[in-house]
Amino acid sequence: MKLIALLPIALVPVLVQCGGEARPIQSAQAAPQVSASASAAAPARTYPIRMHWAHRVGDRTHAILDDDKRDQSVTRLPGKPANKSDKVTHAHLDGTLIVQEVDDKENARRTEILVNELWQTTGDGARVVLAPAGTHLMVTRAARRQDAQVTSNGQPASKELRDAMDGLLTLSIGGPTDDEVFGTPEPQALGAEWGVNSAVAQKDLAEKGIVAGSMTGKVKLAGTERVRDVECLDLRVEFTVSGIESVSDLPPGSIVESGSVDAHMHGLFALSGNLARLGEEMETSTLLKVRVPTPQGNVQIDVKVYDRQRASYAPP
Repeated sequence: MKLIALLPIALVPVLVQCGGEARPIQSAQAAPQVSASASAAAPARTYPIRMHWAHRVGDRTHAILDDDKRDQSVTRLPGKPANKSDKVTHAHLDGTLIVQEVDDKENARRTEILVNELWQTTGDGARVVLAPAGTHLMVTRAARRQDAQVTSNGQPASKELRDAMDGLLTLSIGGPTDDEVFGTPEPQALGAEWGVNSAVAQKDLAEKGIVAGSMTGKVKLAGTERVRDVECLDLRVEFTVSGIESVSDLPPGSIVESGSVDAHMHGLFALSGNLARLGEEMETSTLLKVRVPTPQGNVQIDVKVYDRQRASYAPP
């Protein structure tokens, strides 16, 4: 999943997140377990760090994607009791992703999805099937995720289906790659750490309508891991966006009183084969306090969102 693309999504009450396609390596039916321990390696050995891989039209990937989200909010109207909301959802997709179109950076712009399973639960409720097995979904990404198109068997997706896909896949495209924000041009030894490119990230956020005071973070090469006979780098990323001043997705006249995002990610990036990522996981915690003007007066909205996204990739 493209980390930098998740930030604009994490800064509004309805979050998403998850990820573009990976190039296939070997088959698997479950997400690989990521270990924090480094494997034994010669101290002098270094590894090239690459998080972004080119897609080609026709690439096929078997993906298992999960998105767990808890969205808590408190809304205060003048002279009325506070209205509290606490919503927990889990979305799950098992299917084959087929790249149909790429952009100038070889990111997947248009992706067909052949569904094996696509369902969602809310709270402790039963699974609700959003698309039955055999459904053909098409996701056409755009610079603004609001402009992205999602269809099901050629028809516009329902709001429930689109919202779920918004959390499972990245609906936006463009901007810097993960390598440009989180990568490093120099090969690194196990245990090495380096900082994120805050200037590039903040510029990209501003172009997407999000103004933040600062972004800080670091990346660590935690170790190596063998997954399905493929040697992978275990990369860990953590970063914080703080001092959020404005979010263009909010209603006109809204004032952001405070806002922040804390994120942690780890992923397995193959060193051989087709050089794909085999598995990844990302957690984000978002806090946002906003005043929204209404005819009845300013409404105070406090939002707290926790989102955990997991992905496993393999050939179909």
